[in-house]
Amino acid sequence: MRMRTNERQLLHAEGNKRFLRMLQRMSQVRELAPWLRPGQSHSALRWTVARLRSGAIPSLDSRIPAAALAAALEASIAQDQLVRSIAMEMNEYQQMWDALSEQEQADRIRAFVAGFHQLKKSPEARDPESPAAEDVRRIHRTRRREHGRPRKRKKKG
Repeated sequence: MRMRTNERQLLHAEGNKRFLRMLQRMSQVRELAPWLRPGQSHSALRWTVARLRSGAIPSLDSRIPAAALAAALEASIAQDQLVRSIAMEMNEYQQMWDALSEQEQADRIRAFVAGFHQLKKSPEARDPESPAAEDVRRIHRTRRREHGRPRKRKKKG
């Protein structure tokens, strides 16, 4: 059983919508800012920006005004937030895709097991020499191998 058509259509529509939204958000960026080092805290950087703007701390380089450095840090924070939000949206979409794929796989297994049980109960499977009975035995052995044998109970006595 394949993924239902309406689920596939909804998934593709959602993917297209998210992709267009991502492109739109990325196109709004006019100028790239310096990338932040991994693990830097946005709140600590905002605190540094506020201190640079107030003059509490001087610029690292005397040739760069503190206000310009503060603006560059703010642009870097905004760029990092944009990248993180896009990555989160992509992860959410991947989780939706994975959930639907797992559901599809579970439906496929459920349909296979139901067909197997229906085959087992058929009159053809009751004749030990019939091809249907051979199929039932083959499927039964395969399923037993995949799921392992249950432990044998010890006889009392």
